[in-house]
This record gives sequence, structure tokens and C-alpha cells, in this order.
Amino acid sequence: RIFSKPGTVENASAQLKQLQGKSHQLVTAACVYKAGKLLWETVVIPSLTMRPLSDDQIAYYIDKEPALNACGSYHIEGLGFHLFDAISSDRATIQGLPIFELLKALRALK
Repeated sequence: RIFSKPGTVENASAQLKQLQGKSHQLVTAACVYKAGKLLWETVVIPSLTMRPLSDDQIAYYIDKEPALNACGSYHIEGLGFHLFDAISSDRATIQGLPIFELLKALRALK
């Protein structure tokens, strides 16, 4: 299933109920172009395991940090970090930029 930005509290609650207690993956990518030429590209697919959550915990999270503009209905950079038991990548990658891979590529391209 592909999750998009929920837009409403009801959709956010439904998404979190579907994700709680399970693992899911994010797809994030980056590329470097120079003068119209592709120099480097990568796709990173980290795995995240959300801890089991009760309906009350989901409602509390949405009340405190409504992530209506975030796929999956959480902000990993905020209180959403507490929703997880395990994350196989760094926060920057989860937020959409595989920074370690990009920095390594930039150093190699100098």
C-alpha cells in the first residue's frame, strides 16, 4: 500500500492505525547533475517498525503533532520518533534526503 499525505485528522488516524505494530518502507532518492549531465544517483529504501499503539495513543499524537502534510502521518523529526521501535536509517534519509550517500558521492566527485 502507498501512503500519501493524509490531509485530515480522520485520514491520519486511519493511516497510523494501519501502520501501528508493523514495519513499512520509505523510498527516498537523490541525484547530482552538472551542466545537464547526470553524475550520480541513488535510491535508498529504509525500513521502519512502528510500535503497537492504542487508539488513545494515536489520538494523543495527532492532537499534539498533527502530521497532516506527511506521508504516513508522522514527523520523524518531532514527536513521531516516539512512535517507533526500530528504524534502519538516519533521520535525514527518513525525512527525504539520503545525506550520507550524497556526501560520499560529492566527496568522490570533487
